[in-house]
Amino acid sequence: MAAGACAVVAGLLSAAAPFGGYLALAALVAAVGLAALAIVAWHVDPAYLLIGALALSAFNNHWDAFGLPPLVTPDRFLLVAALGSVLLRSPAASNRPPVPMRGVHALLALFLAWAVGSAIAAGTLTESDGLFGIVDRFAVPFALFVLAPVIFRTARERRVLLGALVAFGAYLGLTALFETLGPRALVYPTFILDASYGYHGSRARGPFIEANANGVGLYVCLVAAAIAAATWREPAARIAAGVVGLLCAVGLLLTLTRSVWVASLLATLVSLAAFRETRRFVIPAVAGIVALSLALLAVFPQLQELTAERTDAHRSVWERRNVNAAALAMVGERPLLGFGWSTFRERNDGYFPLLEDVPQVAQRRLAVHNVLLTFAIELGLIGAALFVLGFLLAVGGAVATRGPPELLPWRIGLLAIAIFWAVVAMFSPLGQVLPTLIPWLWAGIVLGPVLLAERR
Repeated sequence: MAAGACAVVAGLLSAAAPFGGYLALAALVAAVGLAALAIVAWHVDPAYLLIGALALSAFNNHWDAFGLPPLVTPDRFLLVAALGSVLLRSPAASNRPPVPMRGVHALLALFLAWAVGSAIAAGTLTESDGLFGIVDRFAVPFALFVLAPVIFRTARERRVLLGALVAFGAYLGLTALFETLGPRALVYPTFILDASYGYHGSRARGPFIEANANGVGLYVCLVAAAIAAATWREPAARIAAGVVGLLCAVGLLLTLTRSVWVASLLATLVSLAAFRETRRFVIPAVAGIVALSLALLAVFPQLQELTAERTDAHRSVWERRNVNAAALAMVGERPLLGFGWSTFRERNDGYFPLLEDVPQVAQRRLAVHNVLLTFAIELGLIGAALFVLGFLLAVGGAVATRGPPELLPWRIGLLAIAIFWAVVAMFSPLGQVLPTLIPWLWAGIVLGPVLLAERR
């Protein structure tokens, strides 16, 4: 393996040498990166690579703030290494069985082909937003849904993932606390505090630099902490997981985002009530949410002022009503096939109606704050329907499937995460990597034992 990597480096350098020093240096960096990536993929367990990619994906699109070149994205490198390790059956993944397939996988492949065809027809597949939009929103999440059953097929690998999410939840929760209530000197990386960088500078936005995405990350880690507190054996570890869950709950409130508040309450109560084993926790959960909210408002008076400002905010509501009106007008003009993937911002001129009760405050370059409506505009109602059907069959099928008893907490957690994601996706673009990947990855983990049993 090392000899092959060295050969690749030498070949790229020799090919680039006639074109000057700059190109040769770029070829060297690319070759060394590819060689290192291949070596890592060949020798490291893909579960660990994927866990690292998930944690680092919180910084996706913000690596420039660390001084890294635009094409150097560590999270994508680890993700490619993890998927490549499984697909190429490297020594680190040689003990994993073949990937099991179902009809839902064919449906997801059909939707992916539809999205790619839409981008080709619109001429956006070669653009950065169009290409990475398809990769991050569809290709990678679907690949994780397919490969998660074999990447996290053992209880040990799932425990490692759970521990990593609990640790990541501690980071997100503490960061949300520090950036809103202080001390702000403890926030890292420091670009989180730069209000001119990213969005929602006055809220707990974390490394995502966006409050809705941070809310998804906090809630996923809250679910992981709840599972850990219920299933881990060591008392100290269970207490630590409970503390992390409390931190994540505080962070959700500090996002000061109404869709996150509603999604947290709805997802928690519905998922607890949906399973016989957890229905007795519904009333304690409601009491805990109320008590935590009142305690925070009492201890931190400035939080009450910030919360009042958010509940009284009208401009964001006006903007979304204007943009949604334009989006619906576009859907009405091309209902079946849409305008083409990643075209809304370029083609929405002339579709903004004059709403009598809403000031015209929306900008033409704003994104639609509704994931499904975005798909209906750009991929048409056919593409949107294919996505919804695929999501329901993949995620809903995993929730409804009775697997091993040890995966029951993961099934409950999947229902909570799916509801949370769906609610937030109705009120925000939600295009960041981690929030997009998590429901599909979690569904693949839950469905994994059943699919592997069918394969056997």
